[in-house]
Order: sequence, then structure tokens, then C-alpha cells
Amino acid sequence: MVSADGPKSEEGGLGRRPVKRASEVAMDEYARIRDQVDYAVRPFIKIRVYMPEGISEDEFKSLEGDEEFEKRVERLALEYLLSRRK
Repeated sequence: MVSADGPKSEEGGLGRRPVKRASEVAMDEYARIRDQVDYAVRPFIKIRVYMPEGISEDEFKSLEGDEEFEKRVERLALEYLLSRRK
């Protein structure tokens, strides 16, 4: 006999996403809104930078959040854009 909920399977709902907790939903929403506010205050682009050969993964990942690296990339972008105007 099949219940009103449908047939039961032993797979335990494979293919279904786990239910997020309210705190996870709130954090996702906060991150989305924070990104929108950051962009409204100071627009930015996201670029993909691949790890160069001969560099360790830890060393490469340490660039994330490195303020000096971010400043140098911003300067490089400015120099590149200004050179394109000529």
C-alpha cells in the first residue's frame, strides 16, 4: 500500500538538496545584499586568475585578501585602461 505522501524508497531522498537552516539562509541573503552594497559604493569586476606554474597552492591562495596584491592589481588595471585611451 502506498501512503498519501507517495512511495517510500530506501534511498532516503537522493537527489534532493538538504534543507538549509534559517541561519544559513540569513547568511546567504546577507552576503548577497553586502555584495550589492559594496558594488553600489565602489563598483568592481571579478576576474579569474589561474595559478602560475612553479608556485605552491598555499602561496597562490594567500593572495586572496592580500591588500597589497589588490592595490597592485588596481594600479595595473588603471595603467592598462589609461594606455587604451591613447
